Amino acid sequence: MGLMDSLKKAKEKYSRNQADTYRLKEGKTRLRILPYIAPGKKTGPGGEFHCDIGVHWIKTSLGGKPVAVVGASDVTYGTHNPINDAIDQAAQLAKQVDDEMVKLVSEWKARKSVLVNALIRTKGSSDASEDDVKIVELTPTTFGEISKTLLMYVEEGGAEGDEVLSLEKGVDMIIEKTGKGMDTRYSVMPAPGSSPPVNAGVLEKLNDLPQFIANRYFRGEETKALTAIQAVTGVSGPAIGSRPATAMLTARGEETAARVTPKPATVKEVEAEAPKKPATAAELPSDEVDALMRELENIS
Repeated sequence: MGLMDSLKKAKEKYSRNQADTYRLKEGKTRLRILPYIAPGKKTGPGGEFHCDIGVHWIKTSLGGKPVAVVGASDVTYGTHNPINDAIDQAAQLAKQVDDEMVKLVSEWKARKSVLVNALIRTKGSSDASEDDVKIVELTPTTFGEISKTLLMYVEEGGAEGDEVLSLEKGVDMIIEKTGKGMDTRYSVMPAPGSSPPVNAGVLEKLNDLPQFIANRYFRGEETKALTAIQAVTGVSGPAIGSRPATAMLTARGEETAARVTPKPATVKEVEAEAPKKPATAAELPSDEVDALMRELENIS
């Protein structure tokens, strides 16, 4: 393979890894969830077409910017999550402070969602495309309703077995989002009539969901998150670091255990290390993360 071919392949691979998730908009969205079968692709650990993900957004004040965005390893990989240990300890201490502290600590708990590859097929929508595969982020409840609806569709004779997600005979889903905030509701139903088949070339554009999750949310920010929790609540370093923090380093959940015993830091010091822009996991450059981790290692 020549240099230009290698560059093109690298561009395609790493550009896709920088994709963002698509969240359902208010109103009705018609989408086609795609199967996991594709040459050279690996989605869920057991071949599932979906992946669970939990994310901790650690802030030092209500309404502030996150100083660390860390994946919840217990939700994503089924392994011990030291962030939960720290949050549990912090929650007990917060009760002795005030309601604002209790609410802040509560917001540190992992936000759970389910990721799938899908095509948006809403008529008239600027997001609609027959070849732009999006990583659609769903609430666990919504994904449960989708699974229930697809099973019912098969049981009622709308499709046979695996055909419900096949490119030729699969079914589009219509999800309607209503309300806002805590009152948001989602309703799910199969699209009426027959669903247009999907071009087979789409399989080559599937996003590698496990790699996306690893790249975004398991980048070694566990120490930074624990230090921020300690700075805000006073949970002691030895208590936080008394169990190994597990960092997921690859798309397949390979593990490296590292003991975390952060040196006490002030809220001001933690906030000074936070990203200047509103923090999404995609906006945390790897060079900044590496530099911060080196600084933390030096002071510990």
